[in-house]
Amino acid sequence: MYDLLRDDNIRRILVDIALNNMNVNFKLNPITQEISYFVGDNPLDRRTLQLLLENKILRKAKTESLIACPFDGSLSLNAVLFCPIHKLPLKKVEIYEDKTTGAILQGKPPTALAVRRGYYLKCEKGETVVNPAFYFRCVQGHEFTLESAIIAYVDVYEVDQEKVEQIRKYFETISGLNKVLTEKQGYKISASDRKIRGLSGVSYEFDIKATKGEDTLLVYFLSGEKIEEMLSLLPKLFDITQSNRSRLKVLLIIANEKISEDLLHMFDRYNVKIIKGSDPNKIIRSFEENAQ
Repeated sequence: MYDLLRDDNIRRILVDIALNNMNVNFKLNPITQEISYFVGDNPLDRRTLQLLLENKILRKAKTESLIACPFDGSLSLNAVLFCPIHKLPLKKVEIYEDKTTGAILQGKPPTALAVRRGYYLKCEKGETVVNPAFYFRCVQGHEFTLESAIIAYVDVYEVDQEKVEQIRKYFETISGLNKVLTEKQGYKISASDRKIRGLSGVSYEFDIKATKGEDTLLVYFLSGEKIEEMLSLLPKLFDITQSNRSRLKVLLIIANEKISEDLLHMFDRYNVKIIKGSDPNKIIRSFEENAQ
């Protein structure tokens, strides 16, 4: 999951999901009749959507069939009853009986003793309508029948709250570490620059890149659940340590607190400090204590 958070586009989407409590919404293109998904102002292309599903941040809840406006693709519709003769909207007229006099009344009851007895539909031209015509009106005011409407089949996605909580902790930890590094330790951090180039010419993305003179501190998050995930970091560390003459330090944050200490020795030669756990406050406190 942490690899996703290093992708700038997906990172913006997960900020909206985890920190701004946004859900996956959709739009319909009335010309192509294709459904597009988005979170906030960020579109979800097929690759991004697939990655969020594979990492179980999103799950498909159901597929809905919806009626859409053929003119603008709007899915927010109101049903309107029309007079089939004059093509005008109908008004619902309530019928009441006055319990005191027995008189039949129309419209609003004049007294509290009036009892509702039914209603009828009336055209603006005065026509009483028994079999009205059904139309739809979208939010833009377009009116159309069911025959001309677009029937859209939409996948509805829900966020996994446990994953969202992990992502919240990630961003909270990032924010806390940034504050300590810049305000207490004098580092400079650019939110848009988290890459460092290796001897091979390949640039690697980290979660934080902080610089102070010739010192560079890199922060990298791992779940610690799979050995493959940890092994994949080793060639990156080898590559960047070969090319960088500046004083390079790496802080590795491993969410799995029960990870074997023997496995962690593989990072010894790369000047890596390791903090285990996922609680933002404990991580930040541990970082401050070890930095002194």
